Amino acid sequence: MVLKKPAGKNWAKEPAKVEEEPEEDEEEDEEEEEEEEDQEEEEEEEQAVAPSPKKSPKRLVSKTSPSEAAALANSPPPPPKRSATSSLLQVDYIVAGGLHAPLAEGLVQLRRKLHRCDAAILAAGGARIPVHAVVLASQSPVLDRKLEEGGPEVDLGAVSHDAAHYIVRWIYGEIGVDTYSPANPKVNEEVLRLASELGLPMLAQICSTRLAMDVSIKNVVDRIRLCEAFGLPELRAALVTALVEDRHALDAVARDDATLSHPALMRELLAALASKAIEEQQHVETEAVKEAVGGSRPLKQQRVS
Repeated sequence: MVLKKPAGKNWAKEPAKVEEEPEEDEEEDEEEEEEEEDQEEEEEEEQAVAPSPKKSPKRLVSKTSPSEAAALANSPPPPPKRSATSSLLQVDYIVAGGLHAPLAEGLVQLRRKLHRCDAAILAAGGARIPVHAVVLASQSPVLDRKLEEGGPEVDLGAVSHDAAHYIVRWIYGEIGVDTYSPANPKVNEEVLRLASELGLPMLAQICSTRLAMDVSIKNVVDRIRLCEAFGLPELRAALVTALVEDRHALDAVARDDATLSHPALMRELLAALASKAIEEQQHVETEAVKEAVGGSRPLKQQRVS
């Protein structure tokens, strides 16, 4: 087979054409990789934001005894763990007490120094005790009304200076059951009357503890009358019970003129005396039955033998 040379063309060998890959394919690959990376980053962010599924709490079984559990509950919490890189120092420092403001002590000091006193308590003999109006009003609505109606001076009438001073000292929190010691029963009765008139029931209870002391056959009826006048039913019941338990004292008081002038008390004492006599008779009969039963048992045993 003979090849014919085409007209107008040389037989010289033409250089081979090198096919170059288009740059577009490379750019597309890079874009796809970037899109995949972006998509992976978005998925990671969504996983970080999305809350993890809640797991049902596992029930912990404690092997400690009830006493150990109570000790652990009452023990102070352990100090927080400090990381090795923390710059905070652990300081062991505890302040004891509640550190409340000593309001009462401060008011007492002001009263004793006569500082900022804007009111006064008046008693017999021209006695005048400077006080703070707000302190009186805070403890007694009656005193508050007296200050509103009569001005800064509250006149307690014909009472001794000692009784008025006890009223002021109690209002300021200076005295209690253990520190209340009037000079005599008359002062205690004055304080009791003032406490009742001024609406100070706790001070009246303090006075009742003094009434329960040094009770005798001669003054027991008078003290029962004081309980009735100033609303001390518990002390009155205790005095009547003491009388009923002491047969000799009861007989003496029943013949006293003070008791005879108090019909209600007389009836109460007679009723208590009758009730006590019935109880004593029942007790005697019960003991007699026990002795009779106890004495008949040996006779039965002898007959059997």
